[in-house]
Amino acid sequence: MSVADGFDPDGVKCVVWDLDGTLWDEIAVESPTDDLPAPRPAILAAIDDLAARGVLSSIASRSAPSVLDRLDAVPGLRARFLAPQVSWQDKSESLRRIAEELGIAVEALVLVDDSPYERAEVEALLPGVRTLDPADVPALLAAFEGREITPESRARVGRYRTEEARRAEGARFRGSREEFLRWSGATCG
Repeated sequence: MSVADGFDPDGVKCVVWDLDGTLWDEIAVESPTDDLPAPRPAILAAIDDLAARGVLSSIASRSAPSVLDRLDAVPGLRARFLAPQVSWQDKSESLRRIAEELGIAVEALVLVDDSPYERAEVEALLPGVRTLDPADVPALLAAFEGREITPESRARVGRYRTEEARRAEGARFRGSREEFLRWSGATCG
């Protein structure tokens, strides 16, 4: 589906990016080192532009989970993505998990993926999700041009990042809810 086919940017809350062939040119698991391939500058700029407009970004990549560990080692890159999914599961399942973790409808996602197969799998199993080829990213950004950027939309990505950090801290804490609230400085009641 192209961006021109009745695309409504108002319904988009999160753009989900594939890694290999989309965020970067190479295949990360084939790298001879632990370094990740260099991200495409235009894609990073698009992610940052969308974030400034209150649109979240995530990752859905069919690859070895170790790629996510390598991504975690690059804080400036990892910080751009919420609820990333890197595994061998179907993309449609990754998108369901992203929507669940973010607390948004699956239909509020857009998938950018270089693979026609992956886009077709998502379109078949999640017909409410818009899928785009990386070549469509300029048109995606153009669809958001002229839209009002409110203070609420500017702060949205930061709020989601804060919530993700809170969940991660809560998952690491090994005590009761009350002990966690005391430990974190929150009060009960």
